[in-house]
Amino acid sequence: ECLLRMKGHSAPIEALAVHPSGRLALSVCAGRKLRLWNLQTGKCNYTSALPQPTRVLLWTPRGDGYVTAAGSALRLHALGGDAAPVEMLHERPPAAAAFA
Repeated sequence: ECLLRMKGHSAPIEALAVHPSGRLALSVCAGRKLRLWNLQTGKCNYTSALPQPTRVLLWTPRGDGYVTAAGSALRLHALGGDAAPVEMLHERPPAAAAFA
């Protein structure tokens, strides 16, 4: 049974991450669009264009930021500020990321 249908991306979804609160989600599509979703209403609250395609997406454990991976870099984005993301470069493109 489908409980909620969220419409917005025009390209296939590459990654989805549910916020630790369970009330929000981030999604990234092949068209390099990041969307922030309200899971209670199904509405998109924020959209951003990404510079590169990404397949890795996750929230920080406290939910005060999120991580994307594009090319050979992981980027930590903080919420609610204008600070540039913290970038961690790798020799190869990251296939996954996790917080310990």
